[in-house]
Amino acid sequence: MIRDFEPVAWWRDDLKTLARKNRIRFYSLPIIQAALLGILQIFGRLRIVPRLVRFVYWRLLIGNWYLGYRAGAGAN
Repeated sequence: MIRDFEPVAWWRDDLKTLARKNRIRFYSLPIIQAALLGILQIFGRLRIVPRLVRFVYWRLLIGNWYLGYRAGAGAN
């Protein structure tokens, strides 16, 4: 899973890995993070389908993991 957070290695990564890395980077964009958090708060108030809440929660968490990994990697 850590490999998904690493920079793209064009000579080594296959198409599936590139798609996964780009999807993770998409979820870490500030506007997407804000939208996911807002959706999650609305779903929490309305008690929407738990499966949908779990989906949004994990997307938000994946974006935060990426941001945390990049911040830690940049600090070294």
